[in-house]
Parts: sequence; structure tokens; C-alpha cells
Amino acid sequence: MDNKAVAIVESPLQAMSLLEFCFLKSIPPSDLTLILNLNTKISGHNKKLIDTVFDFYKFETAELYSYYEYDITESFLQLVFNAGQINDIEKQLQENQFEYMLIGEFRSYIARHLVNKLTVKHCVFLDDGNAIKRAPKMRAEPESIKVKCKNIFLNLFGYDLKILNKITYFSAFLKKRQFVSTKDRLTKNEFNKLASLQKEAEESDSILGIVGSPLFTAGVCTLENELKSNQILVDYIRELLIVGKKVVYFPHRRESKEKLNYFENYGIEINKQQAPIELKLLIYQNIKLIGFYSSCFETLPLVYPNIEITSLTLPLELVEESWKSFVNTQYETYLGINNITTINRS
Repeated sequence: MDNKAVAIVESPLQAMSLLEFCFLKSIPPSDLTLILNLNTKISGHNKKLIDTVFDFYKFETAELYSYYEYDITESFLQLVFNAGQINDIEKQLQENQFEYMLIGEFRSYIARHLVNKLTVKHCVFLDDGNAIKRAPKMRAEPESIKVKCKNIFLNLFGYDLKILNKITYFSAFLKKRQFVSTKDRLTKNEFNKLASLQKEAEESDSILGIVGSPLFTAGVCTLENELKSNQILVDYIRELLIVGKKVVYFPHRRESKEKLNYFENYGIEINKQQAPIELKLLIYQNIKLIGFYSSCFETLPLVYPNIEITSLTLPLELVEESWKSFVNTQYETYLGINNITTINRS
């Protein structure tokens, strides 16, 4: 059978990108095969969020053409000892011809293997936050000797890890000039479906929202320096002195309880709804957000044209050396987005 899509995702933002693509290309649940990776550090939490995304988009998982789960990390040993799980999925899908293979994690060995093994016309990389910005450059770089040796060894266990020839990026984050390979293409993800859901939502409270970033858990800074960054946010909120404005903290799913307790101690409400922030904000009428940097700063203006975002610069002395270039790049990106005002708090 043709005109079907197979997708492999592992995070809520990947799921949102997947469903935006499905609505753009008129792919109903009955034409979609969904594969979920359940072995990430926070996979249990992610699974709940992915289910929430499907519910918000009214994309019925019960009507999916087929649905599979696997339980393998991308570590070398996991790939070797659990190859049977992927082989089982592969065998069940080989009878189909797919128009699209939709990949959430562009670095995934398993996704690359499935593209090479299945009959697929178009391979599409979905958005996964700011990480997708690294994909064009990584695809252009030659594989190291170490990686080539790893691939050869994995071939002995049935993995087909040839470099993917041509990619279409479905992204809200990438620009054409970032591409290195002339073979690759870009389709802009403008979150049109989610924007239409926002227009249908009931008008409710206006809020001042704080957008959380997992600075310590991501390795951007030490725990001590993350506490200092927390205080920068609290001090800025106090300076605003917005009377009658509800202040709500929207945590990233990887932030610690200790960090959330820090803000609760200042009387700031923690939004504990199990959903991506792009969906959480649907119920609010007027939205002003404050934070350091986040991938949602680039997606939210597509859904909420009137949203106001204040991006406080994270002092570089708080940032680990290996992350400084990445952090700087984020703030440079915001200069081209009208909804974002950058304020230096160094």
C-alpha cells in the first residue's frame, strides 16, 4: 500500500511537529504508523505528554494504522543486545510502501536503519527544539573513524546505517541559508493547526509567565550558578511590580523539584499541567512571558501573534565554557523576532 506515513518520535515537541505535518499533508490517523521510543531518561513522563498532544490535536491514537513501542537507548550495547525489538518492527512494516518516514530524533541510529530498510519515498526530520539547528552541519561533516567502526560492527547485527541521501526538514527553527547540503530541502513548520486551535479557545485570565530552562540538568551551568540565575528572574519580577497580574512558572519537564520549590517559596504558582507550553497557553487571553532562552520563544509567536516575550540574557560567567557559543547563538536568533525583547541583566 502507498500514501502512508511512518513516524518515530520520543518527545512532545516532536509529536507536535509530527501532527502539524500530518494536517499539512492531509494524513489521517488511519494512514499513520507510529513508533514510540520508551527508553529515554524521562520516557515515562514523555509518553504522558505525547498522549496529551494527540488529545489536544484531536488526532485519535485508537484510529492509527498501526502502533509500536520499543525499549532501546542509542547506546552501543543496547543497540547490540536488543536488536531483535527493531527487527520485529521492521519485518511487520516491510510489506508497506511509505510515502513519508518522519523522524523526531535526527541523530537516531534506529531511525536511520528503518529508513534504509523500509520502502520510503521521502525522509523528513521533524522539529525537536533548538537541537534541529545542529542537524544540517552534522550531516555535512564526514563520519569519524570511530563512528565508521561502530557502524561496521552494528552491521553484523542487522543494522543498515548508510548515510541518508536526501532529507526534508519540517522546521520552525531552520532557515534555508543554514543548509550545507544542496540535496536537502526545507518545509517551514508554521504551527498553523495549533494556531487555529488557539483561535477557538475560550478567553480567560491574563498572566505573567516565567519560562523555565533546565540549565543545571542540561549541563549549561552548575547547580550553584543555576540558583544565581533563579534569583535574577525573581529580582526582575519584583522590579516589574505588576499589580493584579497572576505570575505563573511554566517548568521544563527536566527541571528539579528543588528548583520549583525555590520559586514556590516566593509565592509564584507552578503550572503542573502535563502538556507542552504551546498547549498550556491556549486558555489565556493576554500573555507576557519572561525567561532566559527556550525553544518555545521561537514557536510561540507562530501560534500567538500578540504574545510578548522578554528574554533576559544569562550572564556568561554563569555558563559552562562548552555551552557559551550555543547560548550566544540563541540570543542572536531572538534579534530577528519582533515578539521578543532582550534585556541584559549581567
